[in-house]
Amino acid sequence: MSMKKNISIIISLLLLLTLSSCKDYSNYKNEEGYQEYISDSNTGYEDVPYYYVCDSMTESELARKYFKKNSRRVGDFLITDYMDGVCINKYCGFLFGDDLIIPEKIDGKPVVKLGGYFESGIESEDGYKEIIGAFGGNASVTIHIPSTVKIITQEAISSGWGMIADEDKYRYVYIIGFDVDKNNPYYYSSKCGNLYTKDMKTLLFFSTNEFETEYENGESIIVVPNYIQNFAPANGISMGDRFKFDKTINKINTYVDLGEDGTSPNPLVDSEVVIYGYKGTAAEKWAKENKTDFIVLD
Repeated sequence: MSMKKNISIIISLLLLLTLSSCKDYSNYKNEEGYQEYISDSNTGYEDVPYYYVCDSMTESELARKYFKKNSRRVGDFLITDYMDGVCINKYCGFLFGDDLIIPEKIDGKPVVKLGGYFESGIESEDGYKEIIGAFGGNASVTIHIPSTVKIITQEAISSGWGMIADEDKYRYVYIIGFDVDKNNPYYYSSKCGNLYTKDMKTLLFFSTNEFETEYENGESIIVVPNYIQNFAPANGISMGDRFKFDKTINKINTYVDLGEDGTSPNPLVDSEVVIYGYKGTAAEKWAKENKTDFIVLD
């Protein structure tokens, strides 16, 4: 093959790459599947509907079609257009014990959602299409959230339970804490890395105990402060934990991580979790529903 022909092929390839990288995404709101794709924006907690939402791609084929057509890589991130900003679908790097910095803007648009990506042919056991969280495969990371982020999916902060095979670790992220920009109107993070709603009335992710601790018969008891009205860490609580709640607690919306036994209340598995609280409160109700010991406070 002549040198001239080689050069011609290289130029053609470069031209093809240039044209593909210049695809026009400006009409994305009119693309097939767009409305289905953004339908998950308020499907999270009842009181915090933009947090812990279930990614629309798990059930909607049209949403998955939109993702396939609109997704593109910019720097270390795979993104899609979402509402008036972008969703981060995948962080393409790898971190262990490092800070994961979410930029305020990617491709000139604000980052408004932390989501996941879809791989054809992968299904969960219940038949849903499996969505892999954007930060899966990264371990012991602190996630820095800019002022622009509002929507966070279940998949984006999904952690595995029990022993995870090496080939499956890419599905999960192991978060040691959050660091939220002080100008974010939706979220707040403590110095220890716990994630709250902006008003701190709802605990959204419990990474490190920063609360007062009491001791009884050598056992430590975490005293949940009374400014927290909704105790709702999406990552659950660990087996053996002990929590003390005041009368001011309005709602407890979390689970016990039973390791390989999952997260559903199981009367055959002793979680060793103990809840201290007052009769007739959300603490007593949650303890009964989750088959944990409940100790009544006077």
